[in-house]
Amino acid sequence: MGFTVTDLADLLRLLEERPEWKNALRTVLLGEEFLQLPELVRRLAVGQERIQQELAALAAEVRGLAEAQRRTEERVGRLEQALAELAEAQRRTEERVGRLEQALAELAEAQRRTEERVGRLEQALAELAEAQRRTEERVGRLEQALAELAEAQRRTEERVGRLEQALAELAEAQRRTQQQLSGVVGALRVVEARLGRLEDALGLTVEEHAEDILLMVLEDKGLRVLEGPHPIPVDGEGQVDLAAVCEDASGNRLTVVVESKARLSVSALRRWADRVGSSAFRDKLRQAGLPGPFLAYAFGIRVDRAVEQAARERGLGLLSGRGELVAPAGPLD
Repeated sequence: MGFTVTDLADLLRLLEERPEWKNALRTVLLGEEFLQLPELVRRLAVGQERIQQELAALAAEVRGLAEAQRRTEERVGRLEQALAELAEAQRRTEERVGRLEQALAELAEAQRRTEERVGRLEQALAELAEAQRRTEERVGRLEQALAELAEAQRRTEERVGRLEQALAELAEAQRRTQQQLSGVVGALRVVEARLGRLEDALGLTVEEHAEDILLMVLEDKGLRVLEGPHPIPVDGEGQVDLAAVCEDASGNRLTVVVESKARLSVSALRRWADRVGSSAFRDKLRQAGLPGPFLAYAFGIRVDRAVEQAARERGLGLLSGRGELVAPAGPLD
């Protein structure tokens, strides 16, 4: 059916009377989107609520980040302080390394000097080994000479034993033949001659051995023998068993004098010390052609400790088959 609207009031009245028309007219006038606007507003409110929640969570996260940033800044501060301390420690370490490098250089120089000294010591050791070898050769020769001398001494002692036996027999004959004075005198003369020959032979053997030992000692002391060693007669004093004129490394001359005994006793050593210690005796040595100063020795094939002690007390040199047992206290003018 058709209808007419004469004015706006009629239209409004009709719309109020017919709500479906009102809704239809609203739809025509506002469109479908306007009608959906409440739903959109609702949805927007829900979204706005979620945004507020997310903003609250974000604010909480920002506060957490700010706290973390504060803690990070504190840690960075501590790290900067630690870094500064580490830089200072590094500086001190570099100073110590510098000192260590200097000490290492000084140690290397000391090591170089030590190696040079070790080289010189090795050379000296080789020279000493060679000298030791030569000494051992000389000792071997001396030991052989000593063995020969011991054998000669044994034979001499056997002869002395036979002589003592002959003397005993002679004493017995002397007792039995006291009334035959002329025969006894002749027998004594024979005995004296035999004793003289025995003493000469024994003295020669001891002096020869003393000469060998003396030459070895003089060589060890660096003294060059210019004359001797040989016996020297001294006016009014008998003779010196051995005398050798020597020259030292500086070219200075001196004379070595030796008193030799097969069995050197303390009393014999002291008599020789008194004799050579006398200025009058040394003057007679000079008159015999021996220049001063004088080094005085006593020699004995067998020497006990008492003789060594006496030699040290008197400043006298002492020789034996083993070489120099006591060095002279010094030369005598």
